[in-house]
Amino acid sequence: MRDSDQELLDLLLPQLSDVQVEQVRRDEKTIRVTAQARPDDARPCPSCGTLTHRMHGRYRRH
Repeated sequence: MRDSDQELLDLLLPQLSDVQVEQVRRDEKTIRVTAQARPDDARPCPSCGTLTHRMHGRYRRH
């Protein structure tokens, strides 16, 4: 899920702010949402979105 999608979800459904939506799939008759609870101290990786408890640093190479 893109960061902007997660931000929109947090804005529209703040009661679900502790839920990390990983995937939304839709077919002809169903919508399937894959999600997990966010641990209190875990944050999504800025590159891939995977939840992590530790981030060593972040920089951009040119």
